[in-house]
Amino acid sequence: MKERACVQVKQLVDHCLENPKYYPGPHNLPAPRTSQGLQQLDTRRQMLLIWDAMCQYIREALEGGRAVNVPNFGAFTFEQSLQEDGAHPSNPRKASRHLRPCFLVHDKLKRHLYRYPGKEEVRTGRNEVSVYQHGKLEFLNVV
Repeated sequence: MKERACVQVKQLVDHCLENPKYYPGPHNLPAPRTSQGLQQLDTRRQMLLIWDAMCQYIREALEGGRAVNVPNFGAFTFEQSLQEDGAHPSNPRKASRHLRPCFLVHDKLKRHLYRYPGKEEVRTGRNEVSVYQHGKLEFLNVV
């Protein structure tokens, strides 16, 4: 069995914070708390809270049937396809539409993924529909 490489979010956050020369930005400094009585968060905890909130937002949107576009990262969306087997009896064509969650990598990010070529999530075929024809794409706000 072929083993897949994976990166943990905590490892990625630690790597970014340990290399501010390569990853400059406001994430390297702790942000002030809105309430004076609360203890200040370290930068690692701040980044993990932001990541967790973004993941929760994307999860809720996908569960609600809405796609999410993250600028310069990609789109969490759905691929539509027709399934011939197991169709509902009221459907005379004996085919049903199926939505499969997928991720579309943004072109800026795709250029840096050396193992990406040939691994596009969206399949094209006679019964396939573009994810952008689904019509429910939300954009994640950049703060």
